[in-house]
Amino acid sequence: MNHQSKAAASSTDPRITWCARKIPLSHARHLCGRVPWRPPSQSIDVESGLEARATRLLTRTPGLIALHSQPFTLTYWDEEKGLRRRYTPDLLAVFVDQPSWLVRLGFDRWTVIEVKPESKLDDVAADLARHHRAIREQLGFATVILTEY
Repeated sequence: MNHQSKAAASSTDPRITWCARKIPLSHARHLCGRVPWRPPSQSIDVESGLEARATRLLTRTPGLIALHSQPFTLTYWDEEKGLRRRYTPDLLAVFVDQPSWLVRLGFDRWTVIEVKPESKLDDVAADLARHHRAIREQLGFATVILTEY
């Protein structure tokens, strides 16, 4: 369900630009690749081994109907910092039905997912909290952070 397309502003909200960020070439700094999904001609772009593992887990989950890598860039005003911010999440998952184990993790029908190593969470926790608050307020999507644990 992930496809390459030109970046486009949302017709309802100019703060959202869909498919604006592309995963860059790794040049051996980190792993980049694609994870196959159904139908066989589809694949999901990933930029780390951890993202690949999370993507494989999600694509095997019953009820998943769409999974998008780098789905949109949200621009919002950060009241706390007093500046304009931009955020592009790692994944957007859309479900027709969620298994109870995903619901316990905070997943809903539309869920924005950030994939981070546990060791980096303390460094980015405050920023992610602001980003995810803006997503919930402006889009109404659930937000989840997945780690290797």
